[in-house]
Amino acid sequence: MCTKPVAQCGHSAPREEENMMRRIALLTMLVLGMAVCAAFPAAAQQSPLETLRQLGLPDDLILDLKELVDERMPPVARDVEFSPREPRDGEPVTVTARIFAMGRSRNAPVFEASILYTTDGGATWSRADMTRAPGDDRMWSGRIPGQPAGTDVLFGIKAVGVNDELYVEAACRQSGFTPLPEGPPAACEGDISPALCALRFPYDCVFPLSVSEHDAISYEDDRIAIAKSLDFQYGHVAFGDGRVRLKARFKGEVTHGTISPPNLQFYVAGWLNPDKATLERGLDAILKQGGAVIFAIPSLFRECTIYQIAGGATLDADATSATCARDGNTLEISVPLSAVEPNPSGELEFVFVTLSQAGPNMTELKLRDASLFTRVKSVSRGYSVK
Repeated sequence: MCTKPVAQCGHSAPREEENMMRRIALLTMLVLGMAVCAAFPAAAQQSPLETLRQLGLPDDLILDLKELVDERMPPVARDVEFSPREPRDGEPVTVTARIFAMGRSRNAPVFEASILYTTDGGATWSRADMTRAPGDDRMWSGRIPGQPAGTDVLFGIKAVGVNDELYVEAACRQSGFTPLPEGPPAACEGDISPALCALRFPYDCVFPLSVSEHDAISYEDDRIAIAKSLDFQYGHVAFGDGRVRLKARFKGEVTHGTISPPNLQFYVAGWLNPDKATLERGLDAILKQGGAVIFAIPSLFRECTIYQIAGGATLDADATSATCARDGNTLEISVPLSAVEPNPSGELEFVFVTLSQAGPNMTELKLRDASLFTRVKSVSRGYSVK
């Protein structure tokens, strides 16, 4: 790695740096993939932990990863129904869903669930809390208040697992990629904590990826030792115009770090697509079902690159399809849907990972923070009031 001042460093990525970027991409997909492997018989899987050792990652980093993914999988919502199907003027609508955790977490309780709904095509949103059905902790129900005749209602489910893993239904699509509003939505006006309230609401058709309001303060307190520029606070996801967009907000200003002295910072968005069929197992299956976008210092690396196995047997790097843009303490990453398709279910699982490297050796790479595991389902749910 170049440890000279920036002006003396070349602008093409040396093989050593490119290999490290590929390892970071492998690491990110393994973070997601270790949780996916937990849902299948262990005998059919290659050990992700052993694979990490084969990649040359140090044991302390491997232990950090193991702690990160143990018992961590987002909940899912299935069998979503609403009644009446054709409500009358002012008639409330009851929404029911089977919501549960998967994999090793399948017996862990879902922490909370809610209905996010809009009556103006996504411009403003409201939330209706859901409650568990007596005697069945997987069945949840909530009620959308009655609306005037002629109103079109769109709605989706949001659920939070016991470890703050998330399930979010993106109930509409954003037509363009306009900046997110900085202030809280109107629904949060007068709330005791408007900033925390805002984390739970969509902006237009941009859907929240955040901890529960109940845990937001402790979540922040747990990360006092993490550099502010690497401390993921919350994010949003949007589908539209043939792309999926992720926007992450950090406690401090997003930065690449420094080359001299070497203190590099990496921002990685990883995803898995459960619809991608593969005959492979273990790491090979993870790589072919997922991908990662790495945002890194441009004088050493390609600043915004997609890494995935698109068709062959090697991890390919695509430095043209994704876009990355930082603005103060936010980082926006846009990926073409072609990178994640085929995806007929509309479900994708995301994770943000931040890492730093304070020295020239791979053993100096440190996992600084990882966001919540988030399962996002692009779905159209709604009804018209008669």
